[in-house]
Amino acid sequence: MQLTKPQKFFFLFVLMMCFSAIVKAQTDTTYRPEYLYQPKQLHDDLAFLKSVLEEAHPSLYRYTSKDSLDARFAAADQQLNQPLTDIEFWKIVESVVAAIRSGHTVVYPSANYVEWWNKHGLSRIPLSVYVLNGHLYAAWFPEDCGKLFRGARITAIDDNPGTVVFASLKPFVSSEGYSDQFVNYNIETSFPDLYGRVFGFKREYDVAFIDSSGKIQHATVRSYKTNYHAPTNQSKLIHEQKKSEVAKAVDINYFKDVPGTVELRIKTFSYLKDYKTFDVAFFKRLQDEKIKNLIIDLRGDGGGYLGIGIDMMRYMVRNAVVPANMITAVTNEYSFGKYIVYPGSDTLRKNVLIKTGKREYAAVNDYQFHYISSGYLFTKNVYLLVDKGTFSDAAIFAANLRAQGNVTILGDETGGGEAGTDGSGFSMVKFPNTGLLLRLPQFWMQTTTRNENTGHGVIPDITIIPSIEDRVTGRDVVLDKTLHLIIDKK
Repeated sequence: MQLTKPQKFFFLFVLMMCFSAIVKAQTDTTYRPEYLYQPKQLHDDLAFLKSVLEEAHPSLYRYTSKDSLDARFAAADQQLNQPLTDIEFWKIVESVVAAIRSGHTVVYPSANYVEWWNKHGLSRIPLSVYVLNGHLYAAWFPEDCGKLFRGARITAIDDNPGTVVFASLKPFVSSEGYSDQFVNYNIETSFPDLYGRVFGFKREYDVAFIDSSGKIQHATVRSYKTNYHAPTNQSKLIHEQKKSEVAKAVDINYFKDVPGTVELRIKTFSYLKDYKTFDVAFFKRLQDEKIKNLIIDLRGDGGGYLGIGIDMMRYMVRNAVVPANMITAVTNEYSFGKYIVYPGSDTLRKNVLIKTGKREYAAVNDYQFHYISSGYLFTKNVYLLVDKGTFSDAAIFAANLRAQGNVTILGDETGGGEAGTDGSGFSMVKFPNTGLLLRLPQFWMQTTTRNENTGHGVIPDITIIPSIEDRVTGRDVVLDKTLHLIIDKK
């Protein structure tokens, strides 16, 4: 199938779309979190969610069958026989949405909920955790927590066994395919808020843990008040600032004991305004300094702008860079437009995607649209470090670089899928009654990997999973292994 010039232009356009949803919904100044919605309102909102997903989600049945998802909706509907708060309702619908196994598809609390908590403060548990093999370990907590120490295995929180806490949180976190990598990462990074939403926010919490002698000890962890997150009227400003913050997004490191080696640490693909200038200066510098080994560290990089990864690949792939094989959607018109509070990419959806099947619209890169490689091509050794926090456009970068370039990948399986992702053109859809917000991806983007889609992330050539002790002490076993590989090659 050949695309017209406008379609080719918009194929490029969608590749540059960012993960950004700024909720513009008006808030209700009379809102209270204890307000109860009536069963009919809840039934109607659940039916609305189901209809939106069936009409527009690009990967609704990619990893979960229709029968299985229908059964989950039916079971959820049966739970709506009494009035519920919006967060009680959120727990029901988010567990259904998480079953889709689309890491970008999430139900958020309402704008009213966010604004109310930002005004009054949220009493979160001040505890972050490490996750390993279904167990929780203390990562950070206030100093006044008795004998609790970093790396201690948590056996219970408020008499709920640690393994039960972990298992109870998992259903409320969307995975990417069949892998739990991104689920574990989100539980680690969002534990205080997620725990509170599922188990309730309190003034203090009893944390049981195993001490160094193997005995169970208890620590009282007192809550702290904080905002839910940035108010909606500030989120756009914060987002715009990140586009220019290349200095905060990347780090460059040299190694005295391993000459000719540079590490480029990319924390986020957010520096949209500076990436072209940065790339040409950085790779010219590698050439001028005769660097032989480049380590690109994407651990914890949750993605951002796809174009940043595409441009960087131009400096590591000979001749041409292919950004994606295909972009697909299931519709080019939405019947629920009046409920969209952030529109995503209407231009592409309405004007460019070609109908290729009964329920599929696509922009297919069968002509292999590509970018020409840079004059500062780096042809030496490239090492890519990844982990469960490598997601979305960062995982796409890893998959495409492996498929088209010459790279050695080390670390842990990425949180984002190797075959592709629903990481493009997000709309934010407001539920009619409760005001909950659905982040709805509009397109599926297929990477250039030649591997079959197994529902997993990019699997490293050399798998290295840091122990809890490694994480507590700050020992970077993945970087250490990479440097030893470089030394052994000499």
